[in-house]
Amino acid sequence: MREKALVISTNGDKAVVQVTRSTACEHCSAKCMVANESIDINAEVENSVNAQIGDTVDVEMEFSGVMSASAIAYGVPFLAFFGGAALGYYVLSELLNMSRDLIGLATGIILIVVSYLAIKQLDKKGVFKKRFIIKIVK
Repeated sequence: MREKALVISTNGDKAVVQVTRSTACEHCSAKCMVANESIDINAEVENSVNAQIGDTVDVEMEFSGVMSASAIAYGVPFLAFFGGAALGYYVLSELLNMSRDLIGLATGIILIVVSYLAIKQLDKKGVFKKRFIIKIVK
């Protein structure tokens, strides 16, 4: 997946680039909140082309990396929500003698929050860094 980015700093073989929202957003027929906002993301990338501050470059992540990142960001919380909802609905509601629907919803929401916090902690520790390498290609 290729995107345009602006080099905002460099440090040896690494650079920090500012990526503006995807070009796919410009051509999307859905008029969501994102379409009206400017979304800029800063990312540290491999600077294999010796780009300098102020250069506009193309950055790329392999498709498998994009799909893996999507699975982590969306799939894990999705499974956590439904797993938590099922746990609350079938198990905790019997133990606590409370409404199945309410307990199922509450445990689903709690586990989705826990999954996002876990993903954030793992990301801060650099667990995903080697797997999702972004490179300057032009």
